[in-house]
Amino acid sequence: MRQKLLPRTLAVVLFFGFLLPLWAQTPSRVQKRAVAVFVEEGPTVDGVLDDPVWAQSAPLSDFQQRDPQEGAPASEYTTVRIVYTKEAIYFGFRCDDSQPTEIIATERRRDQDLTKDDSVAVILDTFHDHRNAFLFRTNSLGTQFDALLTEEGLDINVSWDEKWEAEANRNEEGWTAEMMIPFKSLRMGPQGEWGLEIERLIRRKNEEAYWNNYSRGFKFEDVSQAGLLSGLEEASQGLRWRIKPYALGGVEQFPNSTDQTVTHNLSAIGLELLKFRPTPALTLDVTVNTDFAQTEVDDLITNITRFPLFFPERREFFLEGAGIFEFGTGIGLNESRDFKLFFSRRIGLSPDGDLIPIIAGAKFTGRAGPYTIGLLNMQTDTAFGIQGSNFGVYRVKRDVLERSSVGAMFTNRQSSQDRDYNRVFGVDGNFVFADHLNIQGFVAKTETPTLPEDDWSAFGRILWDSDFLLAGGEYLLVQRNFSPEIGFVPRNDQRKTVLQFGVRPRPDSDLVRKFVFRTRMDFTQNQDGKQESIQYHYLTWETFFESGDRFFIDFHRSSERLFEPFAIRPDIIIPIGTYRNWDVLVQVDGAAQRKIAGVEIIRFRYVKGFFGGRRVELRVEPQIKLSEALSFDVSYVLDEVDLPQGDFTSQVINTRVNYSFSNKWLTSATVQYSSLDDFVNFRFRINYIYRPGDDIFFIYNEGRNVDELESGLVGRSIMLKWTRSFDF
Repeated sequence: MRQKLLPRTLAVVLFFGFLLPLWAQTPSRVQKRAVAVFVEEGPTVDGVLDDPVWAQSAPLSDFQQRDPQEGAPASEYTTVRIVYTKEAIYFGFRCDDSQPTEIIATERRRDQDLTKDDSVAVILDTFHDHRNAFLFRTNSLGTQFDALLTEEGLDINVSWDEKWEAEANRNEEGWTAEMMIPFKSLRMGPQGEWGLEIERLIRRKNEEAYWNNYSRGFKFEDVSQAGLLSGLEEASQGLRWRIKPYALGGVEQFPNSTDQTVTHNLSAIGLELLKFRPTPALTLDVTVNTDFAQTEVDDLITNITRFPLFFPERREFFLEGAGIFEFGTGIGLNESRDFKLFFSRRIGLSPDGDLIPIIAGAKFTGRAGPYTIGLLNMQTDTAFGIQGSNFGVYRVKRDVLERSSVGAMFTNRQSSQDRDYNRVFGVDGNFVFADHLNIQGFVAKTETPTLPEDDWSAFGRILWDSDFLLAGGEYLLVQRNFSPEIGFVPRNDQRKTVLQFGVRPRPDSDLVRKFVFRTRMDFTQNQDGKQESIQYHYLTWETFFESGDRFFIDFHRSSERLFEPFAIRPDIIIPIGTYRNWDVLVQVDGAAQRKIAGVEIIRFRYVKGFFGGRRVELRVEPQIKLSEALSFDVSYVLDEVDLPQGDFTSQVINTRVNYSFSNKWLTSATVQYSSLDDFVNFRFRINYIYRPGDDIFFIYNEGRNVDELESGLVGRSIMLKWTRSFDF
């Protein structure tokens, strides 16, 4: 395999080398310029633009629509002023509205989706590298949302939280807002010029307006299309150290093998975070005796496939800077989970989701010139029969051209036992030409003492993705013994080819904003060239309405060949054979401004021939917003499967009630239920943000078997956690 793979890799490199001179120059675009005005003392952040310092800044007001009318002036007048002191940058927004009583504001929880409200947002490309940025958003309630953007939206890290302030005020003309972002909360380049983009959403009109990047061919996160912010020569970052200890008090109870209830003390103290910045662009994070008590629980899911499910990372320490470590098939263009060379959930969690103690860890991330660097090292303890191990992840990327990069990654897991290790080596490239042509590829190899040879993987994709046209293909090879133990590869021994084509016409209509018509074919063979899976999406038809609602229908045929029996349930075994089916999927999404809104408000799928039988799936997942304080995230999934070997019905509930007393006092109650597992779980959480960046959490969690609610305790815990940060 190595003899075949290396020449192919060389051919890909030569192909890129041939294309670079042809596509190195991207089309010219208009770039607006703004100047931040230095002031000795910043304005008071109260949401009211009455401080005299705002008058020193020239207003930015030429906002243009992306939707519904590309390039047209925004329907409501907006002005933005920018001033700064040595310690912080300030943004002042005036959002006039001809119908101020119709302004939509429903969310007080930090880092929730504020795009469902009337909101304003800024993107700051502080290195002016046209790739990475900080995103800050607020609504007319002053709710805060912040995120890290990597590679123009390759990774949008919502769990990144820093210290900054936002306040807003409603008035007869509309609403106003102020943001104060300390320079010590950012990473900054030395040049004094930043990329800047500003967005205003007018939710009842489903209108998006932008200061510079209003073209439909780009997203808000496409930092390369941002304008320019200058005048920041007096900015000073200041902060070099942050120490954030925590204290946890709590107990858990669970039954032992003799059905007696055992109580276990959960109390602990530790170092949530020690942050050191040797330069404004590089950050070292250290954690000791790490605790993740406040982390949200995973949704319950019934798995009726023969491959493992993907559950996203939710732990804050691993999420910050996670985009730097991305390496796989889902980069930038889709939500594919076919391949991730590094998957942080493999650290500190058992395959069953049990918490494995993390003794200590460190992460070093940032930029040095054109290079992006990510180094991670964690040490776990022995628990649940799993040997404690050291985990190392080393990532480097180099910027090339205006929006492209090449990189390499090395991962290593090693325990104290002899020859108990797993190592992975990979190189990858991500190239963007002519704005919308994307070419990606990687080659990777694993080393495991018990799995010699057949341990390579390779991937290539070429895709044109503009507002109107989607066309491309990709190829993924995963050999039998390719085994990244701290990655996620659900399917080995495969050669997968994907071809897709689609168009997105925009009719001249007051009802419909856009249609999407797509077709796609996925063809998977094993390493011996035998066909295993074929999926034909004959027609995927989406209708995006001017109201913000969406209707989706997909006609789909597939074939699955089993070379080994497959247990879909412990008592239902699917025998070896080839299974052909067809299905239809219908989905309705509700516009964000509605009281009942969300993706997959209702989804229905019917599969005829499902492993020789049939499957009916119904999902009902609306978000119900009763007020700015009270909302319900409802999720009900019904699966009915009828097979020659037997039948079963699965019902799963993942529902959360949210109540916010204010932007600082947040409560939630989650109920989870699985009929097949005979399990119900209840979780209650209070989060008090008593100062920016510092929290008090109260968490109560209890799981029980449904048939024996009184005596069927699976486990319960009660915890109180406190964090306090100190900046130097």
